[in-house]
Amino acid sequence: MLLEKTARQICDLVGGKLIGNTDTSFQGVAALSEARDCDVAFLGNDKYISQVLPSRSALVLVPPEFEQAPPEGRAWIVCDSPSEAFSKVVALFMPPPEVYAPGVHSSAVISPDAQVPASVHIAAGVVIEAGAVIGENTVLMANVYVGRKAVLGADCLIYPNVTIRERCLLGNRVILHAGVVIGSDGFGYKSTPEGHEKIPQVGIVQIDDDVEIGANSCVDRARFGRTWVKRGSKLDNL
Repeated sequence: MLLEKTARQICDLVGGKLIGNTDTSFQGVAALSEARDCDVAFLGNDKYISQVLPSRSALVLVPPEFEQAPPEGRAWIVCDSPSEAFSKVVALFMPPPEVYAPGVHSSAVISPDAQVPASVHIAAGVVIEAGAVIGENTVLMANVYVGRKAVLGADCLIYPNVTIRERCLLGNRVILHAGVVIGSDGFGYKSTPEGHEKIPQVGIVQIDDDVEIGANSCVDRARFGRTWVKRGSKLDNL
């Protein structure tokens, strides 16, 4: 059964001022250009003003400076930050987050010298090398590779096909999206008469608590010392 919320309930949630039709119920959220009459939409940027009136959405979150009255049968919620308010509405209609049960898939390969607590979720194809340490309640999705002596903190969420190479350090609540590579060699070469001589990259990557890194991004290890991604950093995907 679809969750339904009235315009009044949504207004109470976001703390705005409701103008227009208050009787309609809503089942989801969408962009102005794609919304159905049962979807809530928002005006977060002036360049989309021209889409408000043609939109099918019967409830649009708008800023105080938006002065056009809602057409018959539709309503606005006037709020200081429509974008922030819309995030609350999105959360209202989202399904509950997926819960990853503790356990290790039969196809995972885990060194007996690795430290893996019983609370972690390890999916198919995961490889954890000797000396690696995995924190409590961390989730490793399919085909994640954790190198020798790498350390992952608690409550990390590591999406499929991520590589965390040897000796790299991850804090707590780190999120790495699909395809991320942590600790690959930096681009270090010396030109010689014989060609390009590779310079050893013997440093590490340190990622502090509450960092999130987007899909297919790479953070190279330092030549020596560390490449350091500090607490709370958010890196976009490639």
